Amino acid sequence: MNPKRNQTGLTLIELIITIVVLSVGVVGIVLAYGQIVSSSADPVRTQQAVAIAESYMEEILGRYCDYNDTQPLGASGNERDQWQYIQDYADLQDSPPKLLGAENNDALNAFTVKVLVDKTQSLHGVEGCSVTVTVDDGARVELSLHGFRAP
Repeated sequence: MNPKRNQTGLTLIELIITIVVLSVGVVGIVLAYGQIVSSSADPVRTQQAVAIAESYMEEILGRYCDYNDTQPLGASGNERDQWQYIQDYADLQDSPPKLLGAENNDALNAFTVKVLVDKTQSLHGVEGCSVTVTVDDGARVELSLHGFRAP
């Protein structure tokens, strides 16, 4: 037997270190992949929220702005399609959103819409009504649109 024989292969210590290093790398990749997959629906939810907010804003700014306080804040009737003034939308909160002229969509059930109206605002010296529409899905998406309507 030759005591100076060349050894080939790995020692047990080298093998354990290799397994640990590879395991850490694989865990990092799996965690990153999980994060990417879980957030892949965010752009869709954001687009839905934007579409809801734009729909409400278009509906509201299509109404009259009575900034002289002759119309009280709050709804002047039960049916939203009959409201005439921006002030009717003050403090409106819909959950799920109710889009006029559209069927109820179960995909929107997680969203909440809040409308704030301030009829004492002026924009560059022009009196009018300021409207803020906030859409929230209760989890990751919350956005607000701001609009202004002169009489």
